Amino acid sequence: DRSFGGWSWADLSTGYYTTPHVPWGFGNTLVAYDLGSQQVVWRHDEESPIDSRSMSMGQDRITLYCPQSHLRCLNRTTGEELWTNNDQHVLDLIEEPGKGLTSTPGFRTACLTVFTPDALIIQGQTRENVVAVSTVDGYLLWTKQKVTNNPNAIYVDGRVILGVGKNGNHVAVDPVSGEVLEDLGFRKTACTRLTACSDSF
Repeated sequence: DRSFGGWSWADLSTGYYTTPHVPWGFGNTLVAYDLGSQQVVWRHDEESPIDSRSMSMGQDRITLYCPQSHLRCLNRTTGEELWTNNDQHVLDLIEEPGKGLTSTPGFRTACLTVFTPDALIIQGQTRENVVAVSTVDGYLLWTKQKVTNNPNAIYVDGRVILGVGKNGNHVAVDPVSGEVLEDLGFRKTACTRLTACSDSF
């Protein structure tokens, strides 16, 4: 019964385009489970909902994001809280609604956070900013205003690849300083997602 080509993201969930937080993948509890012993190793509970899209893991750390309250980092082995950032300025940067962004706002189920050894790179669909915080202590490192709804962060060879260059071009960025190291000279449109393998994007 389509009167146009393709399909609408709104078909997937009521309020897809209008609700700031589509209610998929939110929860309050993380549990580490040992597959060998079939025992719970640790449990972590949050008072406000965790956005599962924002969870990341690297080295000995698990990071999570509760949009209403904070970013948090746990020790992967013990569940111990290593740091919490509840700076309202940082939360506002992450949640700031996008204005005038190009490309479609689809794939709102996509990951928000990319883990690098020194920085978490956070950017949500339909949000205005890419935000980087330290994996060591959670402090804000840098922000970049988005051009497109889908800057599509990938960590490769010590650099973060992001579509935040001129007209949405993909650029290589230093994950700690945010300095643009190289313009890769291409961009993507619509719902295309950048992927990477050993020899190419």
